Amino acid sequence: TPTPTPTPTPEPVTKKVQKAADGKGQPPARIKVRGVTVVTGRNALTNAGQSIRTQVVASLPDATAQGEVRYVKVIRGPQGLVKVRTYGRPDLKIVVRQHAPATSEYKAFSTRSVYVGGVKR
Repeated sequence: TPTPTPTPTPEPVTKKVQKAADGKGQPPARIKVRGVTVVTGRNALTNAGQSIRTQVVASLPDATAQGEVRYVKVIRGPQGLVKVRTYGRPDLKIVVRQHAPATSEYKAFSTRSVYVGGVKR
């Protein structure tokens, strides 16, 4: 009688870690309290060649005036350029989240940077 051939167990596939390919995809070291700061440059890519997508959320620690008071504005330019314009509020908390999808060889890319008063925490 023929012996059955054992089915080979697949080796676990470890995916590589994605990271920003150059300085355009790195989050800034600080955000200006008043003025424009580039958060993500144009055509920011990961080392896997994926485009980096950026989400910016701003909040204040306490209750503020209701109405049309602007503390931050997110400016989106061509090819994924993202800038943040701040208007001088020193206790402003800004959260920058960057992400890129996974590929067959690389894990998904995701970073989260928190800035309070313009300083990275």
